[in-house]
Amino acid sequence: MKNSQLFSFLSLLTISFTFTLFMSDYGLKALEVNNSYYKQHKIDHSQHQKILDKDLDFMTNLGLIKGHLMLGKELLVLGEYEQAEPHFGHPVDEIYGNLEPELEARNILSFKTELTILHDLVKFSPQDNKVMSQYDQAMVKIDEAISNLSVEKRNNSEFISQVIKNLLATVKEEYSAAIIGNKVVENVEYQDSRGFVLYSLILYENMDNNSPLKAKMQPILFQIKDAFPQAIPPETIIFSSEKMEQLVNNFPVN
Repeated sequence: MKNSQLFSFLSLLTISFTFTLFMSDYGLKALEVNNSYYKQHKIDHSQHQKILDKDLDFMTNLGLIKGHLMLGKELLVLGEYEQAEPHFGHPVDEIYGNLEPELEARNILSFKTELTILHDLVKFSPQDNKVMSQYDQAMVKIDEAISNLSVEKRNNSEFISQVIKNLLATVKEEYSAAIIGNKVVENVEYQDSRGFVLYSLILYENMDNNSPLKAKMQPILFQIKDAFPQAIPPETIIFSSEKMEQLVNNFPVN
């Protein structure tokens, strides 16, 4: 091959290689731009979902606290002071820590002090007249926190049904932990379950009576309620943990 031909060949090869590199780099940049757009789109969507989930988690945690306190009060009225005490301790010890960042984000005043004072009263002076007034104060604070959610959200049947389902999912777990065979072996877990069902029933009762979803929820929720006839566990369980799981899994949310 002559020198001139070799030079032309090498020149063409260099141009071709340079063009290939350019196109590859361009393709990578285009892909990066596309991926960046996709990721941004994905982030936006997930952030929207997180906002929805935050409302649901927020209301669920408040519902769990209410359920504990309602059951605790029921035991106090029965004079079962020792059994009542854990249900006033759990809201502070187990739930409030998850709730606190959301209260701060929503500029809602903390009510940890009210819960702590209530727990201390129940623990050390359960027959003190201050117990019930402190109970009422704590409940008012919780209701004020709930009112942070829009009226539309609080009146939305699907949202409330999802809150109830979350509460019932905890009922399912606690109930399973409470029983062996046909006996309740862990009173606290049984009572936790009853408390969460009691608050679920309040949410249900406050739903619009014209809501088709309310009618769908009723038979399952009432069957679950029947498993907890009273705050003191029955001698023999009403039905198995397997049936409880089936009922909760079938609870409708739309």
